[in-house]
Amino acid sequence: MPERPALPVVTAAEFACHPEVDAVLRELELPPYDGCLAAGAYEALATRDAMLQAHIRRLEAVLRTTH
Repeated sequence: MPERPALPVVTAAEFACHPEVDAVLRELELPPYDGCLAAGAYEALATRDAMLQAHIRRLEAVLRTTH
């Protein structure tokens, strides 16, 4: 079996909006924005996604050759 990839970690803190963003949204009477991510979080998630997709392709290749 292919080795499991070492995926980058995206911490819970990177998914939190900056407090100032929440304050501005409240001031404007807008609903909370749940799509906030820290600066590097999008890149880390894209990297994780690409690595997982590659790993899935490797696993599928193993399955095709053994079944």
